[in-house]
Amino acid sequence: MNLATYAEVKQLPVDFLESLGVTENADCLEIPYFNIDGSPFRSRLRNSTKRWWGPGEGVLPYGLQKLEPGEYCIIAEGESDQQTFSCHDLRAIGIPGATTFKPEWTKYVEAYPILYICRDNDASGGQIFVEKVTEGLRAGGYTGRIAVVRSPYGTKDFNDLHCQDPDKFKSAFKKIEAEALDEAIEIKEADEDMFSATEMPKPDLSRILPESGWLSEYHALMTRATDAPSVFHVLVGLGIEVKGKKTLQGQQDLILSLPEVNGFQVVMALLAYVESVEPFTISEISQGILVLGATVWAL
Repeated sequence: MNLATYAEVKQLPVDFLESLGVTENADCLEIPYFNIDGSPFRSRLRNSTKRWWGPGEGVLPYGLQKLEPGEYCIIAEGESDQQTFSCHDLRAIGIPGATTFKPEWTKYVEAYPILYICRDNDASGGQIFVEKVTEGLRAGGYTGRIAVVRSPYGTKDFNDLHCQDPDKFKSAFKKIEAEALDEAIEIKEADEDMFSATEMPKPDLSRILPESGWLSEYHALMTRATDAPSVFHVLVGLGIEVKGKKTLQGQQDLILSLPEVNGFQVVMALLAYVESVEPFTISEISQGILVLGATVWAL
């Protein structure tokens, strides 16, 4: 992975990334971490398949040198989300890993009256991140308020939201921030109920299923028969239908006929199902893979 590729994937300007010290080596990208006073700490390296730390010892949050006094700070997971917020002049640090937050890092954010903790839309890591950061802040003596911010359903994280429309990202986040602020709580009041409230929202099947026809009938039949979450039955049914189409154009026409469906929403629906029910059969798995591949390809 080189700098130009990373910039394109993350939809971040090359000159902005260069201003953060991001450089490319022969076979990887080097992302430098700094102490809060701006002095170099160590670098994290990445290529297309893995990430690793460069020479040195210890771990710090990413983006400490960008922190300035203010009313809030965003705590995100990873470098790219922090870079995204920073690119839009939003104050943030990035934690290198879902379980990495340390109580002693509280000193970097303790002056902010409110902290927004980012919750990614993955199967379990996002919730773990919220839990670990909250536990670390409490253990570190933070006394302010916290709120969980989550990118909209159908996006992986806040960089993914940014990639959909960089020009509208800041206004979109400000709306999410305002809604989260209404539900902000004192950290001493944070408990398991807060985490359970951040679970992935269920997709609105009315926006995926046609109003009538074979697929709707299959969905209704399977839901009555098994009393299981219905999203996966839609995927299996659509997979069977797509499999019956002999041409690629036929597969595309079928998938595109479903109103307002997009490939990532279907992927997330399947992940939500996988997270919540018992193992399913090889036949069901193969049908799920079929519909995911066909949908993502067609869209």
